[in-house]
Amino acid sequence: MKDDGQVPAPQPAINRLAGTTVVADTQPLFAEGVRAMIDGADDFAVVSCVSTIADLHESVERAKPAFAVLDMKLEGGSSFEQLSRIRSASPQTKIILLAAELDAAAAIDAVRHDVHGLLLKTMPTDLLIACLRKVAAGGRWVEMRSLGSAIERMLATDQAQQSAKALLSDRELEMVRFVCRGLRNKEIATRAHVSEGTVKTHLHNIYQKVGVSSRLALMRVAQERGWVAEHAD
Repeated sequence: MKDDGQVPAPQPAINRLAGTTVVADTQPLFAEGVRAMIDGADDFAVVSCVSTIADLHESVERAKPAFAVLDMKLEGGSSFEQLSRIRSASPQTKIILLAAELDAAAAIDAVRHDVHGLLLKTMPTDLLIACLRKVAAGGRWVEMRSLGSAIERMLATDQAQQSAKALLSDRELEMVRFVCRGLRNKEIATRAHVSEGTVKTHLHNIYQKVGVSSRLALMRVAQERGWVAEHAD
């Protein structure tokens, strides 16, 4: 090979710092297997591999990792109990849970606790790296696809109800539901056991809070925000 005197340009270093990861599992052998799997990817690096809750929190506080890959059950308890402390110590850490088994309630709990990823330990190993990459890109990964849409609908409903309850009283929400059923003031008064004047006062207050001026506009807002069931009785 001819030596032209030129020095080869240095290759860009792989940025593994952005993918720093803490692994925690009650079974050390499994934890080491997860470590090897993650370290085998160019874009991630395990900075700590632990098997106790105390070591988990020490590692998170020290390393401030990009990811924490946790066994769903730590020391006989639930990893959900550790999430607030992890987030307090390292707000940027994204949490991925590994579960030996998973049912609807556990999946719903994971989504409610704002977990970024949820994987069954019985899934193909390459899915863990796929999960990490999706989460790193700003997405979420929740296994059990059959539950996915149901969970999303449930959370949307919960968020809508919380939004409504923050804005309207229980009595006002009841009035909104009556309006969305197409009931007039007199019918609402009968069902709610109040006077028509009281119904008018409630509706006036609701219009002001929601920022509308008619029943039709109120119905539209209620439907858009999910404050009432699509097919109310």
